[in-house]
Amino acid sequence: CVGAIGLGVVDYFEDEDLDRFRGLDSGSYQDDDIEEFRYVMYTMQPEEVMEWIESLTAREIELPDELKEEAFAIINETK
Repeated sequence: CVGAIGLGVVDYFEDEDLDRFRGLDSGSYQDDDIEEFRYVMYTMQPEEVMEWIESLTAREIELPDELKEEAFAIINETK
């Protein structure tokens, strides 16, 4: 699914529910919120994780601090 944000176009990864976290600081998530992000991240193909993070950034959604190391490990494995 693709949605327009500002002047650009943003890809969604069946994660529209995460839009409710727009503007929240990366260190402010509750455990249930973090698990929701984790679920989305691990249901996509590893090579899509970087694009997903870019999509989150374009939507002003910060990846939870607790998942950053995991996400970058997945990205590094695909290189």
